[in-house]
Amino acid sequence: MRQHKLALCKEHYLEWMPEQAERFVKKYGMFTHSDKVLVAVSGGKDSLALWDILVRLGYDADGLYIGLGIDGGFGYSSESHRLAQKFADEHDLRLHVVDVEKEYGQSIPVLADITHRGKGRPCSVCGLTKRHEMNRIARTWGLMCSRRDTTWTTRLPCFLRTR
Repeated sequence: MRQHKLALCKEHYLEWMPEQAERFVKKYGMFTHSDKVLVAVSGGKDSLALWDILVRLGYDADGLYIGLGIDGGFGYSSESHRLAQKFADEHDLRLHVVDVEKEYGQSIPVLADITHRGKGRPCSVCGLTKRHEMNRIARTWGLMCSRRDTTWTTRLPCFLRTR
């Protein structure tokens, strides 16, 4: 961990990382052990590791996967969904799934083409859609999005919690 001037072995990293997550959660008052937490997961190692850490720390955390309909020649979204669901199943956790194509009638790449946003790159449409869906879910489920610190939210996915 270059920014911390640490060179940790696997064993000590696996001790250090949950301690850091717990420290950030408490420092910024993101949520408590009595809150229901919803972690946005992509199916990648970072978001799944965070979900795992929060559960191991004793937080009541569900996952939220937003299927973007991105193929990329190898079924990117379907593979990401499969990995997120596999993780949830293996750890007996609940994964909530939003399918963008079912919600909006088109996948993110098609929506990007239709709206002409991002000049052939779907990043802006993708970001807007994910933010909209997280906010919609927060309103629908009576949750709030915890985004108190820019550093925290750029390193870790958005959290939703009950008030």
